[in-house]
Amino acid sequence: KVLSVERGSNLQAVIDYASSGDTIVLGANKTFEARPTAFADPLCGNCGDPKDGAKATYGFIVKGKALTIIGADRATSRLQTNAGYGVYFENSFGSTLKNLTITGGRRDVDGNATDAGVVVRNSRVRIEQVDIRDNTHRIDSVIVGIGGVHAREGSEITLYDCHITNNTWDGVALYSGAMATVSDCIIKDGRGAGIGVTWDGTCVAYRNEVTGFWKGIGSFGTSTVIARNNLVHDNLGWGMIATGASTM
Repeated sequence: KVLSVERGSNLQAVIDYASSGDTIVLGANKTFEARPTAFADPLCGNCGDPKDGAKATYGFIVKGKALTIIGADRATSRLQTNAGYGVYFENSFGSTLKNLTITGGRRDVDGNATDAGVVVRNSRVRIEQVDIRDNTHRIDSVIVGIGGVHAREGSEITLYDCHITNNTWDGVALYSGAMATVSDCIIKDGRGAGIGVTWDGTCVAYRNEVTGFWKGIGSFGTSTVIARNNLVHDNLGWGMIATGASTM
């Protein structure tokens, strides 16, 4: 089915109603505001012991199904997430986000929470022509902020022609067996790494611009990164770095 969602609609209710394979179309000049939901993340994406878990919040959740969510206008079809895990995919194989803006995240108090505009766990998701921006909320007692896209626990993501700008942590981060192809994206003005691949993650990155971070593109742990034809410039520390047993 194709489900059209207009201003004032409860987007999460439409997501919950939709069946796997359905398409949800968001109207232009519409802002869909989430009601944040607190939950216990059973695993920590970037801890010494993943079983430590985390206390977190999500704005919109797609769980156990594959949905295509498309905005009518990239700039004005907006998801205001009001949460740490802005759009959260769990056990979702074959979902797509396209042609919309994700903004307005709120940093979780628990520093173990892998907050980002989009968080993907045990899923396969394509993110295309999406602006993830201005997730600027921070808490003084928590070092980490809100990233752009975080992939965890065996997820596969494809990022194409996205603008990930003015957030408060990594632009793209991969943990725990996650895999990503990142191409033709602008990843700009954050903290941490523009593209950071750690644990045993794998990333292919090409034709991206990465600027305004502490580190541009980094491989850490036992991860593998193939980076070609990227413009990596004006970062505070390293442009590109491989540490530990990782390869780039």
